[in-house]
Amino acid sequence: MLKFYNTLTRKKEVFKPRSGKKVNMFVCGITVHDYPHIGNGRTFVAFDVIARYLRWKGYKLNYVQNITDIDDKIIRKAQENNSDWKKIKDKYEKVYFEDVKKFNITSVDKYAKATDYIKEIISQVKRLIKKGYVYKISDGWYFDLSKDKDYGKLARRTTLELNDAVSRIDEKYDIHGGGIDLIFPHHEAEIAQMESISGKKPFVKYWMHTGFININEEKMSKSLGNFITMRALHEEAMVVRYLFISNHYRNPINFSNAKLEDARNTYERLKNIISKLKDDKKTNKKYLQEFENAMDDDINTPEAVQVMWKLLRDENAIGKLRTIKKFDEIFGLDLLKKEKISIPSEVKKLANEREKARKSKDWKKADELRERINKLGYVIQDTERGFTIKNAKD
Repeated sequence: MLKFYNTLTRKKEVFKPRSGKKVNMFVCGITVHDYPHIGNGRTFVAFDVIARYLRWKGYKLNYVQNITDIDDKIIRKAQENNSDWKKIKDKYEKVYFEDVKKFNITSVDKYAKATDYIKEIISQVKRLIKKGYVYKISDGWYFDLSKDKDYGKLARRTTLELNDAVSRIDEKYDIHGGGIDLIFPHHEAEIAQMESISGKKPFVKYWMHTGFININEEKMSKSLGNFITMRALHEEAMVVRYLFISNHYRNPINFSNAKLEDARNTYERLKNIISKLKDDKKTNKKYLQEFENAMDDDINTPEAVQVMWKLLRDENAIGKLRTIKKFDEIFGLDLLKKEKISIPSEVKKLANEREKARKSKDWKKADELRERINKLGYVIQDTERGFTIKNAKD
């Protein structure tokens, strides 16, 4: 039985969508004014896993993520760079989708851009005015807290910052997600506006939030100079994804070089073990059930990862390869993907010299060159069509 921790009620609840197996999920995306950081990445990976699992369970999911592509931060960045705001947002939107591809975030059905919903946003404000929920002062319209007795129920606080980027006027969602920093005032303001406009409660049934990422025990921030972008970790995106999944989505992660190295070594060992598995054309129902039990418990990915390792260590277990493949439909770690080996130019040069020596039947030189290649960590194998080079670790 699938359960989620609901931020609104502060407890785990059995997941019951509004319409049978149909699920609407909305996750707050980025503001395209700068390079997305790994805190953003952690949230988007977490909800990618959640989305994958919902579909794996047979739910018909519609997953929407917004992109704020007009905002004070974007305008300010354009002014600082003496540029047009559209160029700024186009640049960082492109960067974001490059990040998404690298980190294997594939589950979003629609990216809703704020600029595509300006008319709806204006309409929303007009409806709030007409219903008497807002008042006007010199710098704009403000939500009247006295008109909403439930304000603060999500964060259990009572301060307001009106969110002007809500474009989902009449929709109700089963799940609404984002980082823990968005609980207040951002998500609190969404509830106030949407429930006031529609007169229908709740606007969202399940509120889900991801934990912070700290860098070497300190909060990640530009001012501290410890700000890490997703782009900086493109080459190790699957290692970082493994690190994220090895921690529960609600818990904070302390990101450090040591943690990254541990994740790298573990991920490489995992891939190496899986690459040697034989396909017996079976799946293991016992371990699939253990995996599902872990994931049903508020997406307990650390426990699910342990189930995977337990399967691999079980000498008597059947169906390892196909069961791991099923797990990776949710993890998204490319565990069965064969990596293209990048062979250093020095090794290629030695291999070509050896091939010439073989053709001229200089076997002594060919053997010497083979030894030099081996010492560099590579293995050369002769074939009818020439030779192949493999990493000695494979």
